[in-house]
Amino acid sequence: VALYNKNVEVGEGANGWADLLIKLANGRTQREKNADIISVKDFGAKGDGVTDDTQAFKDANAAATAKKQRLHIPFGEYLIPKLLPLTCSVYGDGKILGELRIDANNVTIKDITIDAQNKNTPLNLMGVKNVRVENVTAYNATFGGIRLDACSDCLVIENHIYDIKNVFGDGI
Repeated sequence: VALYNKNVEVGEGANGWADLLIKLANGRTQREKNADIISVKDFGAKGDGVTDDTQAFKDANAAATAKKQRLHIPFGEYLIPKLLPLTCSVYGDGKILGELRIDANNVTIKDITIDAQNKNTPLNLMGVKNVRVENVTAYNATFGGIRLDACSDCLVIENHIYDIKNVFGDGI
């Protein structure tokens, strides 16, 4: 195959197949760019609202933390039956059915929805520093929407919290 476009090159693909790779303006290929994104789907998450996606989230979180990358949660409903600790930044348009706890400093949680499924608190930040929570929707909880306990330098902006059922808790 003769290629005349300087932005397209042939690279070695899986199983001996040759892949056409788009070269970006900065010299990187599309495959290299795609490797920058760590998605829970790449680790087996189904996002069907029925399958327990906990292990996929744990594995994806470990990979994102090790590579110092953000974890992408694509569209879908991800069942997480027990409180799940995360140690990396999280973004996407997916919905978590369960509770999350942020266990790392200097991370951002952005654009996700968390349905606590009538458990305590959708999003928990305890003893962390420099965490940003932005445009998160948290609801269907029995205690609070976003819990901050012994945190410092955290920014919580433009979030949506509703359907908190217990008088002992509140939105934040």
